[in-house]
Amino acid sequence: MKKILLILVAVIGIFVLLIGCKKDKDDPKPNATLTEQEKQEIISSYEDIRKIAVPILLEDGIAEDFEKLIPDIKDLPMVEKAWVEGNSLWVKFKKGGVVSWSIKPKEIVPPYIEFTMPINRSLNGRMSENMPGNKKACLINQQSNDEERPYCKEIISTLDKELSKNGYEVTIVNAPEADVKFFEKELSKYGVIFFITHGVYSKSDDITWYLTGEEPSPSGVDLDKSIIEFLINKFYSQWLESKITVMEAPEHRNLICVSVPYYAFSDRFIDNRYSNNSFPNSLTYWVACQGMKSDNLGKVLSKKGAGVTIGWDETNCLGQFTGMLLFQGLLGGYSVQDVFEALPTDAKVDYCGVSQGANLVYYPDSGGTMCLVGGDNNTSISVFNPIPGLIYDNRVVKLNGTVNGFSKINSGTVEVNGVTTILTKISNTNFEQPLVINQGENKIKLTCYGELKDKPASAFASTELTIYGDFPPLALFSQLTWNTNYSDVDFHLLPPNSTISDLWTNKDCYYANKSTSWGAYLDVDNTNGYGPEHITIPNTPAPGIYTLYVHYYGAYGAGTTNAFVAVSANNGDIAKFGPYKLEKDGGIRAGDVWAVCTIEYPSGIITPLNQYHYLGKSKSSEIKKK
Repeated sequence: MKKILLILVAVIGIFVLLIGCKKDKDDPKPNATLTEQEKQEIISSYEDIRKIAVPILLEDGIAEDFEKLIPDIKDLPMVEKAWVEGNSLWVKFKKGGVVSWSIKPKEIVPPYIEFTMPINRSLNGRMSENMPGNKKACLINQQSNDEERPYCKEIISTLDKELSKNGYEVTIVNAPEADVKFFEKELSKYGVIFFITHGVYSKSDDITWYLTGEEPSPSGVDLDKSIIEFLINKFYSQWLESKITVMEAPEHRNLICVSVPYYAFSDRFIDNRYSNNSFPNSLTYWVACQGMKSDNLGKVLSKKGAGVTIGWDETNCLGQFTGMLLFQGLLGGYSVQDVFEALPTDAKVDYCGVSQGANLVYYPDSGGTMCLVGGDNNTSISVFNPIPGLIYDNRVVKLNGTVNGFSKINSGTVEVNGVTTILTKISNTNFEQPLVINQGENKIKLTCYGELKDKPASAFASTELTIYGDFPPLALFSQLTWNTNYSDVDFHLLPPNSTISDLWTNKDCYYANKSTSWGAYLDVDNTNGYGPEHITIPNTPAPGIYTLYVHYYGAYGAGTTNAFVAVSANNGDIAKFGPYKLEKDGGIRAGDVWAVCTIEYPSGIITPLNQYHYLGKSKSSEIKKK
């Protein structure tokens, strides 16, 4: 009997010990290691830093502005170190963890996106060997409260419809519900995850952080308590272990820009909270700056069973829209690797934040075989003109062709030598538009998204071809595109010894003077949205400084638009400018004008200007063109 009692006591002891270990793992440690004085010094120092860091966020500051704060921050009590990395200010506290303030990159709606996706129907059991482990999809919009980013809701809504029509059970999680508990317990339920959030990487700790949608101090609750006090009281042990922290980012709420603190979790948090092989061969896409830098997240999720993790290795502005193109291709039945190859270069290399560009990447390499839907669509693109491999003696060639296996093209892109525009559709399955090519080799890539002809499913097709130009190198190649439909943005080039007052005169190369006496040519005047428009100078022009301008002629209900310009001189490298926001249209001699750059001849040196001019309101009550 004694022996039985001893065994029973031992079993109970082990059980209590296990419960205690579980509690230690899941619950924050008590604040016993942090004295009340130390706690108050951390709180005071945090508030002092916040007073000088938040104005930089709200005033669209730059990282160099944070650098100026470092000496004063290091002198504060309980601050162990402070540094700037990327677009973020980092502070590490003694007896505490890190906190961060991050300058938000401007999201770009690229000029080759028509804000639509294919209308899909049930796939009737199409199969593939490497599919997500279940057909549950989670669409997370951490930025749902940011009034500056309403398109995030549109993307989430569109993906919801399209995934549902492809047989997925979809859950939408917006900012308030995307709290720490959700990321702690819910992610492994889903075979597909599309997560819009802010991210930042700390090289000194080799940790990647992601914002949740949970605010430490929701509006109207404990407003007298410091933000960092919430963090200490609720997540102290996880803060010490670099699993949970507080980060701030600017958002627009009630029509004003405010700095909003959120809890953030790290790749270490995911590693700690989920067991190995707990994710069902998931396909995940993370719209987060630096979210895949160092592949930390990809390695963690792969260990937990995910099939592929897709994201960006640096600061990016295209994440949401590239994600939409990515899922368009995946819903067309193609693999991650195939869609990556088909995406326009402009969609997977983003230069908005760092000079070397942010790259769209995935981990592991074997994840390239993953698909969202399966089956052989038997789709292809037939290009009738230009003919691959041929040499053309004209700078403007007509592109035309058809898509096989489609009942309808919903959208498409055409990339020429790394510059992407919208593919012009002339019928359900045919396309046609002029292309301006360079002397020498020209690489052309086409992608089409639409609906299958013989199956109730999405359709996707892509092709590439190379042609050659045999003519003297262009002295100037320039291209204008913009990102709103049914709007009219105009391209202008002025010769040397001109000023902005010479716009709309016979010195100006523009829609009413397409062929100038001094050698410049405008190819088309696109009045229906997106562009492109091209201004070229075939032969070496007179020496001097030439200036490119962009003018917002007519919005026609489109509202604000963003313009993009690509320029090459003497057949050299392409310089890209924009996006540049244009808000006020005006017709002739009124509205917004963007002075883009100058081009000096004979050297061909391109110098950015990026100068804004407002010419006032139009004197006409109705803007009519030409």
